Amino acid sequence: MIPAAPGQEPAGFSVGPEMWLLLLGVIATIGVALIFFVLMRRMMDEEREHVDDSEGDSVE
Repeated sequence: MIPAAPGQEPAGFSVGPEMWLLLLGVIATIGVALIFFVLMRRMMDEEREHVDDSEGDSVE
């Protein structure tokens, strides 16, 4: 960020482009983690259903 000239400092907290990129990175990371956990849960559920189905198909 470019520092403000003396006597012209911003009155409040200003959000620069670095903050927006940081926020975007955090949101993207959380989104990817959520997608990963949803896909892992689906895969585990399908595997559990597959194991349950194969238990009932015993050949004697």
